[in-house]
Amino acid sequence: MKSSLILSVLFFFCWFVHSCDYEKNNLSKDKTEKSDLNKIDSLKRLINEAAYNRDLENSMRLSEALLEFDKKNLFAMCRIGLYRIIKSDSKNAIKILNKAIKLDVENKYNRNFTFLAVAYNEVSMFDSSKFYFEKMLIFNSSRAVDIQDIIIWFEITKNYKKVKEYVDLALKYYPHDVFCNTVKANYLVNLDKEYKKALLIFSKVPEYDRDAFFYSSRGACYGYLRDFDNCLLDFKKAHELEPDNSLYITGLARAYQRLNKFSEAKEYYSLAISKGDTVALRLLNSMLLQ
Repeated sequence: MKSSLILSVLFFFCWFVHSCDYEKNNLSKDKTEKSDLNKIDSLKRLINEAAYNRDLENSMRLSEALLEFDKKNLFAMCRIGLYRIIKSDSKNAIKILNKAIKLDVENKYNRNFTFLAVAYNEVSMFDSSKFYFEKMLIFNSSRAVDIQDIIIWFEITKNYKKVKEYVDLALKYYPHDVFCNTVKANYLVNLDKEYKKALLIFSKVPEYDRDAFFYSSRGACYGYLRDFDNCLLDFKKAHELEPDNSLYITGLARAYQRLNKFSEAKEYYSLAISKGDTVALRLLNSMLLQ
């Protein structure tokens, strides 16, 4: 009886020690996992901040650091694939994007289909490019959201030939896309001075899909055509949609000035200046000197 009691006590003691170790290990594991997640989230935030600030090199460096830390991080693979395309390294972009697609069994990062389609297009593998563009349509059939990243980064790096190429390619799949039609129209306005052709492009965008970028761009086109009434209407809509955007406020002030509504022009120039717009300051001073 005594030995049985001793064994019971020993068994309980061993179980208790093991339970404590298990709890301690679990707590340590949870703490490590939480720390890792915090680091991943922090790197993602920094990558997005660098991209927002148009800092391609820093965004790419941080994306590579994230992938080094988390070997299967789909976000990092997606960004690295994009940056390699912009850097004219599409062969290596294809490798990492294909790897990402194999890992992404739930298709959480379906934008990889878009980037892969572009990468294949860059190396003249047009059948593969078409395959992935069509796959992209399964997940996003209405707007060329993902290809916007490609177009914007080519614009930032001043590769305007590629901007035109991918705008035209995107419009094959998304003929009414607001962003791509607006960019195409802006090229007609700013480079070719084809203002009436630009208005035809603007008209392809459904009214329900028009955004502040669209209205400000079309407003500028109307301005070049000296149709200042429509110019004013469009900049009003742009300002309503994005009231803190100083570029749209300056455009609105400029339209009022062209219509000889100087008090309204001064009001909006002053508002733009309060938001740090130096162009508005120059235009206001010029108007006051007249």
